Amino acid sequence: MKLEFKRELDHNYLVLEEEQAEPVKSFEIYMLEENRIPGLLHCTMQGVNQQQRFYYEVTSKQSLDLLLERKRLSYMDLVHILKGIQTAISGAREYLLDVNHLMMRPEYMYLNLDLDLPEFCYFPYYERPVREQFFELAEYLLGKLDRQDRSGVELGYEIYKMASEENCSIEEILRLQGKRPEERSGAGENIRLSWEKPQEPAGFKIAEPSNSYGMEQKKKQAKKAAFWKRRKKEPEPSLLLVDKGGSFLEQPPSEEQEWAAPRGETSLLSEGQERKLVLYSMNPAVEPLSVIGEHFLIGKKKDAVDGYINHPTVSRIHARIEKREQGYYVTDLNSTNGTYLNARLLEPSETAQLRIGDVVRFADIEYTVGN
Repeated sequence: MKLEFKRELDHNYLVLEEEQAEPVKSFEIYMLEENRIPGLLHCTMQGVNQQQRFYYEVTSKQSLDLLLERKRLSYMDLVHILKGIQTAISGAREYLLDVNHLMMRPEYMYLNLDLDLPEFCYFPYYERPVREQFFELAEYLLGKLDRQDRSGVELGYEIYKMASEENCSIEEILRLQGKRPEERSGAGENIRLSWEKPQEPAGFKIAEPSNSYGMEQKKKQAKKAAFWKRRKKEPEPSLLLVDKGGSFLEQPPSEEQEWAAPRGETSLLSEGQERKLVLYSMNPAVEPLSVIGEHFLIGKKKDAVDGYINHPTVSRIHARIEKREQGYYVTDLNSTNGTYLNARLLEPSETAQLRIGDVVRFADIEYTVGN
């Protein structure tokens, strides 16, 4: 199966093509193209070189796996996912489509941030039992739970437990989303949850060491603390941030560099400091963006991004900057008005490396890449 992303005017598409396969039935294509089926991404088909290519509209939608890079699943998130699966299965059956052609992998589940319900790719060439797919999805969601949300953890474990039982139907699992937490027979009752600390037996107390060994340990700890206290006052060795072809390299300064480089400049990083990429706006009224962490989302939905841009042409989740071993990379995230790198429009989900001095533009807001 071949996957790519395409931009046509102000629309973004996820494109799937199955190579070396016989054309699918025209009935399925007619149903997908002529109807807006609840729970499914809207799809159109184009024939290219006797191959069928399926275009799924994903403009301003984000995949589930991307959204879960920076957040944990709550109880209501799980309920919304179950509702989305229920809607997609019901919609497919209503239009006489085979539910085993639904793609339940997180990278093919897209969410409109206004509706909160995921929509699925229905790909006629893809065929896996929906029951088997659901079990793999339940296992994936289990690792994304917010451990501070007790109801969410219990629901997640219950979904996983039921999905692993051979005689349990998917309809029975999906009905869990319609029940209140107290109405469900919790599968998490026998599981020690992360916030439940084991209690010590009554009267149990750790005694202070009274022998010579214990006293020696205290003396060693006191000497160690005094050493590090003195150590903090001494100047730390510096690392010089060198720009080699636009990429960041850390090198210990030579004697000449140590004397020549002015103290306190941003080109010097003390031990323990983290290097940062900064996007400086061309517009003085727009604040710069300091890129922090491995994944840095940019957009105008303030509670869902790391870099907030308050501008109408910027999408809610517009782009992402990733920190890798080779440097920093920018990816367009199905934005409506596009992401530009040095005046070149990136395709949806296209990734390109950032270098010092590059000009990156999110819709109408332009930045220069610096540090």
